[in-house]
Amino acid sequence: VYKVETIGDCYVVAGGLVDELHAVRVMEFAKAMLRVSREVVLPTTGAPVQLRLGLHSGPAMSGVVGSKMPRFTVFGETVEAAHKMEASGVPGRIHVSGATRGLLKSEAWEATEGVQARREP
Repeated sequence: VYKVETIGDCYVVAGGLVDELHAVRVMEFAKAMLRVSREVVLPTTGAPVQLRLGLHSGPAMSGVVGSKMPRFTVFGETVEAAHKMEASGVPGRIHVSGATRGLLKSEAWEATEGVQARREP
């Protein structure tokens, strides 16, 4: 699992750039984030931090962008779909696309109404 960037309150990671078990590794990372977040409290309220996690698997483009401050990033429809999964998720849960679910056969799943994660042509 590779940290790509942090944008505001969004922490973006990528898996599978060099690992065929990317879905398993990213799911384990997401579960660990949820476990740890339950121990972190907001200083203003004392309530636990609530994370929304979104996972999607598919092809993506990556590269180093920028000349003054070059940085590695990942982009494309797969990244946008993962963002949509996170944005439409429920705090304290991991929202997984059908593509990622298909790669995680041993997980127990709870069905939801579903979300269209990309525009259809």
